[in-house]
Amino acid sequence: RISRSGAGTQLYAGYAGTLSEALSWEAGVIDYRFPRVSSAPDYDYVESFIGLGLDRINFRLYRSNDYYGVGARMTYLEANLSQPLTELLSLSAHVGHQGLRTPASHSSRMDYRLGFGARVFPEAVVEFAVVGTSLRGSACPVSGQGCSRRATLSIAHSF
Repeated sequence: RISRSGAGTQLYAGYAGTLSEALSWEAGVIDYRFPRVSSAPDYDYVESFIGLGLDRINFRLYRSNDYYGVGARMTYLEANLSQPLTELLSLSAHVGHQGLRTPASHSSRMDYRLGFGARVFPEAVVEFAVVGTSLRGSACPVSGQGCSRRATLSIAHSF
């Protein structure tokens, strides 16, 4: 049993293969575990996914029957693009759509990300991106301001 205090964890199992030189597929399951707070609901949930990849673009479909432990059925479809511009510069894009359904309601949202990256060392990339969502006002879990479009700066290092 995983400890219920401290950081949340993701347990992942999956399998991937190729259909041709340019076309790949994947399928898997992710088990999300969160620290338990006695006064809060149990947010643990499991989702499955399937995906297809074609050259620089990939698609994934996620599904959960108990999203964040609240009994909602969730479906999330995403498309991702990674395009080198030069040996040192790249462009990335993401768009996703999530649908949530409970016995009493149905809701959906879109999210997006557009990034421009630069390799600064052989294994490190600095990326500037703009991210956003269709969530507004009371639908935003943080605040109405927390869901507005934002710029991010990230540094990634591969090992």
